[in-house]
Amino acid sequence: ATRATLALQIANPEAGRQAHARGQAAAGMDGAAAAHAQGRYQKSFTEAAPQQGSFTIGVSGAK
Repeated sequence: ATRATLALQIANPEAGRQAHARGQAAAGMDGAAAAHAQGRYQKSFTEAAPQQGSFTIGVSGAK
């Protein structure tokens, strides 16, 4: 999917501006939703992951 999207951008990198000029909305999120999603993404790196006890490391109980 990433390569296909990149190929589409390379094929017509001005597509978003052209759609806007024709009065069509660009596909994707609005600015507020995108800013909120970016904020949650950045916050996910600042919150510490829950720590396991030292006696449970490597013990899964699976057979």
